[in-house]
Amino acid sequence: MHFRSWGVLGIVALFFAGSMSAQPSLFAYSGGFPVGAGGIPSPGSDIYSSSIAVGDFNGDGKLDVVTANSSGRSLTLSLGDGSGRFSEAPGSPMSLLYGPRILVVADFNLDGKLDLAVSTFLGGIAILLGDGHGGFTPGPPFDPNYDAIVMAATDFNGDGKPDLAIAGESLNESIWFGDGLGGFSHAGYGSGIESPTSIAVADFNGDGVKDIAVLSGSYSSGYQIAVAGLSFLTISYTYRGQPSSLAVGDFNGDGKLDWATANNATGDVSVSLGDGAGGFTPAPGSPFIVGGKPFSIAAGDFNGDGKLDLAIDTGTSVAILLNGGLPAGSLKPQAIHFPLPFNQQFTPLPFGITAVASSCLPVIFASATPAVCSVSGETATLIGSGVCSITATQPGDATYGAADPVTDSFIISPAGQIIMFPHLNDQVLGAPALTIDATASSGLPVSFATPSPGVCTVAGNVLTIVATGLCTIVASQAGNSAYLAADSSQQSFTVMDASSHPAFFIGETALTGGVYYLRFPANANLFGYYNYQFFPILYHYDLGFEYVVSANNGEAGAYFDDFASGHWLYSSPSLFPYLYDFYLNAWLYYFPDASNPGHYTTNPRYFSNLGSGKIFTM
Repeated sequence: MHFRSWGVLGIVALFFAGSMSAQPSLFAYSGGFPVGAGGIPSPGSDIYSSSIAVGDFNGDGKLDVVTANSSGRSLTLSLGDGSGRFSEAPGSPMSLLYGPRILVVADFNLDGKLDLAVSTFLGGIAILLGDGHGGFTPGPPFDPNYDAIVMAATDFNGDGKPDLAIAGESLNESIWFGDGLGGFSHAGYGSGIESPTSIAVADFNGDGVKDIAVLSGSYSSGYQIAVAGLSFLTISYTYRGQPSSLAVGDFNGDGKLDWATANNATGDVSVSLGDGAGGFTPAPGSPFIVGGKPFSIAAGDFNGDGKLDLAIDTGTSVAILLNGGLPAGSLKPQAIHFPLPFNQQFTPLPFGITAVASSCLPVIFASATPAVCSVSGETATLIGSGVCSITATQPGDATYGAADPVTDSFIISPAGQIIMFPHLNDQVLGAPALTIDATASSGLPVSFATPSPGVCTVAGNVLTIVATGLCTIVASQAGNSAYLAADSSQQSFTVMDASSHPAFFIGETALTGGVYYLRFPANANLFGYYNYQFFPILYHYDLGFEYVVSANNGEAGAYFDDFASGHWLYSSPSLFPYLYDFYLNAWLYYFPDASNPGHYTTNPRYFSNLGSGKIFTM
């Protein structure tokens, strides 16, 4: 069940004093007709109507009008002819036991024929089921503990059955769910506003859920409209016209909800046009004089021209205001200034766009070339190269007509890109497959290929060594609509076999599993056990990983970048296990592991600083 938690979050100004008769009028008075004189009037009183409702009650496709004759204890049905004219239906007025107060129209029993909910002055609420020919019969009884001075009908809980919102003399409006047979059950309370004057139901914020607009106030404090569940601009406005009834509809055809009120004290109707964001301005010609004491108002297209008209119950007659629309030229013109963007190279970064309407109303942007550029609000994002066209529009409001759209176009050229391809180290035949990586400045994926398939192969970004020799890998990026193709980048490295090693490895002894050991021939010092599967990175089983660089000094010496400490070391066959530490600027002695012959200390590694005499670990 979808049921809104009603909370009054905002108040919208609706009423505007003063006349705008010098402007073109949205509505024109089309005359009126008296309410029915039947029924049983109260002694010494005239027939007086208190409410009006609109619907096709006889099934001819034309809107009719029904009025509640409170003093006459009757209902008058006037049938529309589709041109804005009405005549009293046969058998009308229809007598009631109590004087009717408020009328609401809906198909409460879901038989395809319009029914009435009628609140009375003494007898609570009655449901009258329509027969589709202009007649009515009593429906299921309503809870006798409730009456109503205001009512509205819609499907609040989304079950496809009309529900009611009602409010009594001192209570805020309550929600009643319909059962689809003409019966109702109490479901909860609404906005919390006590003693409302009128309520109307519509989807004011376009979320697909019906909202309740509540008209309330007093002659001394002013009147206001609160919309339950919305955060519209909060304004209170004092208006001396004593608005007594509220109608909602799109009166100027701009797709945004507008308001209309029947003003009892001033004998006129106020119409305010909405901007869809909570703002309202008086319609041209508002307020519209209808005379009498307007008490109730309803909207409908009475002459079939596709525009919402208004029917106003003035107490003794019904006034019809036909909506003629605004004549050509009645709205102020406006123009859009949209500076032309410069031609530019593609960039993935969004950028702002600006345009100004002479009316100072906000400008709306849209992309006319979505394959090249997109627009969100006032931000454009490039998608590819080509011609980007952006259209600026301003639809106008109650004062300004729509501006002529302005489309600006500019050329987007593809951007260049480069490939970053890191150096590849020499490898030993039999090394496991390698994962290679390269990055394009565009962020697009890089492809790899090799012109030396006899030495190495590549699939995706996995490189496999197949023979000794020179392996060359070429990285490329072909570009797309946004980027030009990148210049290819290549890296080459040497693949060696197991007998290819630095000079100081001469005399090594091969063991199983690719492991070697070396006893330096000059002094029989044991260099230790190692492998060079990832040469020039040597894995020494005691020292750990070392990056080896030949010293080329005639004594088979080598420099080691010690991975564990980050220190640069030097040694040679005639010196090991003595090493020079370039970080400490001292000669070190690497202690053998007494408990493990043929190995040196590890975890931790013990060294003696020959300069300071201190023993330390590294």
